[in-house]
Amino acid sequence: MMKRQDLSHERLVLIETLNKYLNKSRSARFYYRLQILILAAAGLSYERIAQCFEISIRSIQRWVRFYRIFGLEGLKDDKKMGRLAVLRQDEKLKVRIDISHSPKELGYPDQKWSGGLLKSHLQENYGVNLSLRQCQRILKDYRDELNRKEPAP
Repeated sequence: MMKRQDLSHERLVLIETLNKYLNKSRSARFYYRLQILILAAAGLSYERIAQCFEISIRSIQRWVRFYRIFGLEGLKDDKKMGRLAVLRQDEKLKVRIDISHSPKELGYPDQKWSGGLLKSHLQENYGVNLSLRQCQRILKDYRDELNRKEPAP
């Protein structure tokens, strides 16, 4: 029998896996939102739910409001197609962790991150389709931040 603490170190991996699957399927996102609402209806606070799933309280409030107005249809994604325009805050942190490693460490043949490689990585792992220029900007911002942190000789 696993102890509670045995899973605590796996939490980030579990949440990453959940987010990976949520980004691939509208029905998965619907069931996810439905489960969040069940937890809220059972009396868990929005704050606790948000903390457990690393989502914003605002998202939970929005899903509850949509459910109250539209019923189960309110939990479904809009019919519109297209890409997610931006990374969520938790995804930005994970991307920063990803690009702090060499691409080789993540299973890519490349030695160094490029805009094109980051674009492919984001599509494959986060379901986000950013432009090449946006990906180049993310890498530049990351490198600029590293340079600011390094002490001058």
